[in-house]
Amino acid sequence: MTGLVIVEADGGSRGNPGPAGYGAVVLDPDTDEVLAQRRGGLGHTTNNVAEYQGLIAGLTAAREWVPRERNTRADRLANEAMDEQATVG
Repeated sequence: MTGLVIVEADGGSRGNPGPAGYGAVVLDPDTDEVLAQRRGGLGHTTNNVAEYQGLIAGLTAAREWVPRERNTRADRLANEAMDEQATVG
């Protein structure tokens, strides 16, 4: 596992606006293993809202899945950015 994931997300609305829902899947890009999946009903809304909610759900699931010890490069960059801000003022 490289630390990267693939997020597939979709959303739709029957009638637009109408009854809406989303689905999201987080995949290991090397093995195509499903690491997480989310789905949800959104009540009466548009397909655009459903699409965005699917994306948000997929990204949230990916973030929950990636443990800190497998996220060292992004963690290092975040700390560097915080350090730079601390020295600017």
